[in-house]
Amino acid sequence: MLRPKTAINALFLALFFPASKAMAQDTWFTQLTNERLNSVYFTDANTGWALGWFGTIFKTTDGGASWSVQPTGKTQSLYSFHFTDAHMGWAVGSNGIIVKTINGGASWSDQPSGTTEWLLSVYFIDANTGWAVGLAGTIFKTTNGGASWT
Repeated sequence: MLRPKTAINALFLALFFPASKAMAQDTWFTQLTNERLNSVYFTDANTGWALGWFGTIFKTTDGGASWSVQPTGKTQSLYSFHFTDAHMGWAVGSNGIIVKTINGGASWSDQPSGTTEWLLSVYFIDANTGWAVGLAGTIFKTTNGGASWT
């Protein structure tokens, strides 16, 4: 079973993915990027995202064999994200940034957090109810898909 969220901190990140479903489970290959990435999240065996500094988000639809850039228009670092399905997800980061996608990451829209504290993790139990947590004991909850946070 895939774990939905794994934090990864390294100056240069190596993403490890099975080379082939037909190969032994201990066969891996490395993909390198010079981007600093903080988290990876998969909604199934093929569809996943990695995010990091300067608003960087990458997406794969082939289990990690290839990655494409998902433009966020953000310069803030992103630290965590959560998807409720392959289309809807949220990412959080520095300066209280929260962004949401409803189209699998093709576009991301701002959501008002009401804070400038760094948000380090986000989790949703369904398309409406979720939490974001960060520095200085910051805890936010939404019950309307992130349209507002308290």
